[in-house]
Amino acid sequence: IDAKIDRIAEQVDAIAHFVGRAAELQVQTQIKLDQMAEAMREYQESADRRIDRLIDTSERYQQNLDQRIDRFIVASEQQQQRMDQRIEQLVSASERQQQSIDGYREMALAQQKTAQDLINLVTMLTSQVA
Repeated sequence: IDAKIDRIAEQVDAIAHFVGRAAELQVQTQIKLDQMAEAMREYQESADRRIDRLIDTSERYQQNLDQRIDRFIVASEQQQQRMDQRIEQLVSASERQQQSIDGYREMALAQQKTAQDLINLVTMLTSQVA
């Protein structure tokens, strides 16, 4: 019976050793899991900060780009207005020139008619004198 009790005690001791070792491994595993969870949390916080910085940088770039686009649009509109004004000035000057040309043409036609009338008068006077 003592031998059986000793064997049972050895088996219980072996089981207790196995359970103790399993519990120790469980504790070590939990410590590693906690460390990994902490490392992941720190990494996530770092990643979140980097993402926030990237978002801030992106927003600043977008604002800068929007401001540049707005300035470009304003400058483009001003340039278009200046071009439109210049075109109006050129059209107006062209119309005035055309009016001047038309006036000169009328004067030339009037002078031509006067010259023809003078020629006709001289021809008539010459024929009456002759």
